[in-house]
Amino acid sequence: MTPRILLLGAGFSRNWGGWLADEVFEFLLGSSHVDDQLRSLLLSYRTKGFEAALDFLQTRVAHSQTPDPQLDNLMKAIEEMFGQMNSGLSRAKFNPFLGDNNARLRIGMPQFLTRFDAIFTLNQDTLLEAHYVSPDIAKMETYGTRHWKGAVIPGLRPRDQIKPYWGDLEPDGATPTIPNEYQPYIKLHGSSNWRTPEGNVMIVGGNKFIGIRKSALLDWNFRFFEDQLRIPACRLMVVGYSFRDNHINNAIAHAVNMNQGLEVFIVDPNGLDVIDPPTSAMIKPPQSEFASIVLPRIRGCSRRNLVTTIESDDVERDKLWRFLTGPS
Repeated sequence: MTPRILLLGAGFSRNWGGWLADEVFEFLLGSSHVDDQLRSLLLSYRTKGFEAALDFLQTRVAHSQTPDPQLDNLMKAIEEMFGQMNSGLSRAKFNPFLGDNNARLRIGMPQFLTRFDAIFTLNQDTLLEAHYVSPDIAKMETYGTRHWKGAVIPGLRPRDQIKPYWGDLEPDGATPTIPNEYQPYIKLHGSSNWRTPEGNVMIVGGNKFIGIRKSALLDWNFRFFEDQLRIPACRLMVVGYSFRDNHINNAIAHAVNMNQGLEVFIVDPNGLDVIDPPTSAMIKPPQSEFASIVLPRIRGCSRRNLVTTIESDDVERDKLWRFLTGPS
């Protein structure tokens, strides 16, 4: 069977109120952890974004090998931001048709998500943990064509059994495994609710790939992503990712170069134009090379809002379904 995988970026959570990078920047300016000096530093990186300021502080600490209160405070402000955003996302109407006996023929977000063999995300919020991911959602069997027993986040164990995935998680120390008939949900940059004795397992800043390689769990996650992309005839749907992370782009490009038949579909308000980054982007991948490699493998785009597409836009939804359910 043709493998189908989903890659999510910030634009996905945006559908339920998640903040994009510019809005995160503006939140940080008002954080109680940000003093005038740190605020001035942030404003000096206004055109490049908060991650550029964070990268500057991280690099300074790496060179000096001494603690930096500014870096500590900026990380506290980022954690505060995720705490507030996660709280709001947990109250969002993620799937308004769930449990509606009169909506038998309607399509909701769970039906869409269950169609994928694996879900990968670059997001560090807990939207899906609050509304979708669970180790024992038997009713997921009724949502779509795949009869999953549930979804699982490999390599982690919950600290709170009442809300196992939305609460704090910690690495279990073992090699991650994916139980049969469970859908893997893989967070490539860690998550705001992953904890270790040293702090959060969350990769932010300008050197994400270095941070990934330093974490056994995140390294396994990324290698699993690469392996999935290289499965013959894999179909990758990308939702809300701006193509600004070199390591993600390189993994996609490398899979294309292996000539295993990878096909790509993009869901983004900018459509195909999302591959061209703004001139102010902090991370500037070799776009001409990336585009020349990947563009021939793109099999369509959707510029419309994903939620309305899934729930009520028959015309646009058929386009997505055609990519997902075409000949294997």
